[in-house]
Formats: sequence, structure tokens, C-alpha cells
Amino acid sequence: MNIHLLVGFFFFASEIFYILILNEHLDPENRTLLILFLISGYMMYFLMLELSLRIPRRLPQHERRRAHLIGWLQEGLMILVLVPIVCWMLQEPVVTLMPTPT
Repeated sequence: MNIHLLVGFFFFASEIFYILILNEHLDPENRTLLILFLISGYMMYFLMLELSLRIPRRLPQHERRRAHLIGWLQEGLMILVLVPIVCWMLQEPVVTLMPTPT
């Protein structure tokens, strides 16, 4: 189940990254919307991971610890992907559209 969530997550992150690569210069509103969309998508996947990791109490203690550790590693991996993408978006130059004189 967690592998399916991670595959969907990486598809989501790669789509956002592809959109950002095609649009080299973003205006501030589009950049803000992409960052908010990316962070909300990450939060959705975090919640889906947490719901999928609801571990039954009947498992032995070491199995529950291992399942929690795997979940934390997956969330850490998702954060390691999110931070460089957001930093890269913030470093791209902002395009300001100036009105053309008539």
C-alpha cells in the first residue's frame, strides 16, 4: 500500500517540476500558486501515509516500531524532495509585466 502512495507522490512531484522547467520565468502569483499546490499535495500524501500506517495493536512491539520507522523514512524522503523544489522555485527570477506605452 505504501509503495502505491509513493509512486503517486513522485508522479505528482515530477509533474510540478516539469511544469516549472517549461516555464522558466514565473510571475509571483503563479509561483505562489504552484508552491501552495505543491505543499498541499505533500500534506495530502502525508495524511494518506499516516492513515495507511494505522498499525493493529495485535502486532508485536518490534513489528509496530519497524512499521513506524518505515513511515518516518518515507515522510523524510518526501520532505527531501519538497525542499529543493521549493528552493529552486524561489530562486527563479520573477517576471514583472510592464505596460507598453501607447
